[in-house]
Amino acid sequence: MDLNAITENATRLGSRIQESLSERTRALQQREAYYDAADEKTLNVRKQLDSNSEREKLAAMKILIALTSKGRNMSEYFAPVIKNVASPNLELRKLVYIFLLRYAEQEPDLALLSINTFQKDLADPNPFMRAMALRVLSGIRVPMIANIVLMSIKRCAADISPYVRKVAALAIPKCLSLDPSLQESLVEVILGMWKDRSPLSIGSVVVAFDAVCPTRLDLLHKHFRRLCKSLVDVDEWGQVDLCNLLLRYARTMLARPKDDEELDKDLQLLLTSAEPLFFNRNPAVVIAATRVIFYAGPPSYHPKIVQPLLRLLHISPEVERIVLAYIIASNPVLFAPHPTPFFISAADLPETRTCKLRILLAILNFDNHPTILRELVEQEAVHEIGRCAQKVPECTDQCVTALLGMLDRGNDQAVVVLKNLVPEAVAERLAGRLSVVSDPSARATIVWLSGQYAEGTSAVDGLAPHAADVLRQMAKTFPAEARAVKLQVVTMAAKLAVLSQDPRVGLLTQYVMQMARYDLDWDVRDRTRMLVGLLAGLDPAATTEREGVILRRAQVKVVLFNGKQNVVEVDEPVDATIGTWSAISGKKSLEDGILPDWLENGVESVLRHSPEDEAPPAPAPVTSISSAQVRAARAATSAPPTSAPTTPWKTLDSFYDDDEQEEGHGEEDSGSEDESGEETESGSEEDEDDGDEDESTEEESSSSVVDSAHHNPRT
Repeated sequence: MDLNAITENATRLGSRIQESLSERTRALQQREAYYDAADEKTLNVRKQLDSNSEREKLAAMKILIALTSKGRNMSEYFAPVIKNVASPNLELRKLVYIFLLRYAEQEPDLALLSINTFQKDLADPNPFMRAMALRVLSGIRVPMIANIVLMSIKRCAADISPYVRKVAALAIPKCLSLDPSLQESLVEVILGMWKDRSPLSIGSVVVAFDAVCPTRLDLLHKHFRRLCKSLVDVDEWGQVDLCNLLLRYARTMLARPKDDEELDKDLQLLLTSAEPLFFNRNPAVVIAATRVIFYAGPPSYHPKIVQPLLRLLHISPEVERIVLAYIIASNPVLFAPHPTPFFISAADLPETRTCKLRILLAILNFDNHPTILRELVEQEAVHEIGRCAQKVPECTDQCVTALLGMLDRGNDQAVVVLKNLVPEAVAERLAGRLSVVSDPSARATIVWLSGQYAEGTSAVDGLAPHAADVLRQMAKTFPAEARAVKLQVVTMAAKLAVLSQDPRVGLLTQYVMQMARYDLDWDVRDRTRMLVGLLAGLDPAATTEREGVILRRAQVKVVLFNGKQNVVEVDEPVDATIGTWSAISGKKSLEDGILPDWLENGVESVLRHSPEDEAPPAPAPVTSISSAQVRAARAATSAPPTSAPTTPWKTLDSFYDDDEQEEGHGEEDSGSEDESGEETESGSEEDEDDGDEDESTEEESSSSVVDSAHHNPRT
């Protein structure tokens, strides 16, 4: 039995899945048919639009929208389409509105024919229809209807539906673009919408404010505290705009915060309201809250941005790239206790890898340098390892060992870094690897080291053992070397000529200078001409023949060996703001908003006072009473009433039974006061206690009726 039931259920499930797939396939084929509509199908579109069938009109509109999305000009159908602007079919009307917005600028005269329809829809009972009518009306780019749009915005700004008010706020920038002279009127509308209590429309009002009057921050004085309190309830993208607006207001109207002083109450309210946004699922909201805390709070508040930004690194590669750029633009030292999230993975983009390396160098200190150095060695980040040795001198030996190991593994760039760390110690060792190093910059570095530290004692008088041999090797391959290598070879030959008077060194120097004199590169020829003139003072015979200033050997040595010091790389601060495009691209952009500087003392706090800030009245103080007063109060409470009868508690069934009886005898109740009094008194507890139903006064009867009406929810 169980096996048969399972088989039957599986068969039913398979048939349902097959039907669902067939329906999906049929729907996709129909959708593709709209996009692949041939010219002969478009011939029937005009007839379908004039048809009485809503289905045919809807099919024709789908074809027009599909072809419009493919870039085809369908403005010739504007006239028959505009006839269906008042169609009762909501789906058809949506497509007509889309088509109308697309071609209204090309056919302004025909577009004006639909204005009356939209104005009528503004009074539609459906709030969605009212909002859609205003959206389309404000989207028609015809300047002559600017006043009509303004009147519609004023009407919808006071609508009972918050969704309609939101659409009205979004229509304000469109109205301003139609007629800039309406700015003052639109500002008045915005002032009225600031009082809106619905969080749904606040974000749109902020967008309208930034578009119409972004510098009129004085209009926010009385609404600042309420906007801070409602920040958590606003929609996600509204929270982003509202955070940016409140941040500009705080830096313009509030005093600069200091750690050693108590924070302003309004600034404290803003910071407290922004902190819950760190738990939002939208990365843009988290970054907006980070801007508020980092640029509005004192330095003691800055560590609060660490954990929220680290959480964003695991959302997606794109978000990770942006967040890393914002971390660099903020204060990377705050992330020093957390170097692990910035370790490089194989799936990282090149830009992401560069940002992570910059952050690792920025957060490097004595406490975390072993962890970061191991990561840099694993990634073979040669230049970053050299920067580690410069920033933390205690790890210089470890860096040199790691670089020498990379050099043995064939990483020629390690030579360039070793030159700045321990040049004297590695000069001879690197000279022995000259024949296996192929990178031009690395070969030029080895030649420079051999010439700079060539002074020593050897068979060649006054030179280190490796110096003359390096010059000999480079003289053989000089024509085939790169330009950077040739420049260093010529300079090295001049240095060796100053240090040693051995004739063999002189012949090598003369040979190199002769080849460089006729080199194809003009930089090499210019350097050679300068060095030959500089070495003219070394030949006593040529000294008497030359004119001008001639330097002695000691002076030439100072010029060649001490003329240029090593350039130490220094981290340049990033001049960018969190949340801007320049922080990501590294280039200034006109779209980046300017963050205003602090106002030292701020404006008076009284300007931000509103009736909502008034505290509720304090409760009356409780005074001590005697036990006799307590007993008297209990006795008065438990005593039966003497003036007005009370209605007893009833069950729900008896309550509705009494209502039905009252409805059934309504006519009799209205016609006779005695009968009304008799009916009312029949349900009272007081009549049962008295036992006298015939002797009721008119005053007691009316009191019972009023009391019964008070307990009846239908009355």
